[in-house]
Amino acid sequence: MDRVQANGTGRGGEEDVGVNWTVIFNRLMEIMDIEGQTYFSGSRFIRKIQEVDRYVSSYSNYISERSNARKSTTRRDYFKDLLMGLDEGNRVWIVSSILAEVEPFQPELSSAIRKLLGGGTLAPIATIPAQAWNSARLNDYLGQIDGAIVSSDFERAGNAFVHLFGRISWCIHPGKGSARFISN
Repeated sequence: MDRVQANGTGRGGEEDVGVNWTVIFNRLMEIMDIEGQTYFSGSRFIRKIQEVDRYVSSYSNYISERSNARKSTTRRDYFKDLLMGLDEGNRVWIVSSILAEVEPFQPELSSAIRKLLGGGTLAPIATIPAQAWNSARLNDYLGQIDGAIVSSDFERAGNAFVHLFGRISWCIHPGKGSARFISN
């Protein structure tokens, strides 16, 4: 069963956070199969995936690659492979983004999927090194970050954040009105 685990990989871990991706995918496909405004062709879906993974090939190249690898080229199969190939944070973001497009036309179905996503998050998944969880050290870094922000020294704040949490970068989607963190 495709259930996201506490470690965010969907492949093991100690605690199940309850997001059943198979059910979410099946419900999402119901919406994306409806003719009209909610229909997602292969190229439309791939363009959506490319919002978080720019290295996914164009539709024609992707289908050719799958065919050469003797993988199914049916929409349902490659849509699921593309979605499930993403990490949990990007998966939640893609599903939420698709729902934002289709919700005006299918509000009840969209709402049901949003309820299923209740355990998901749009926030970044950070891996905190064990040595960073010393309370004095953590308070020191947070104080540095806070002081830098108060003095508008955002570069220093960013450096302290990177030192504490590791390197990340911003991913801003023009016209989407949202910015997301992407781990490097």
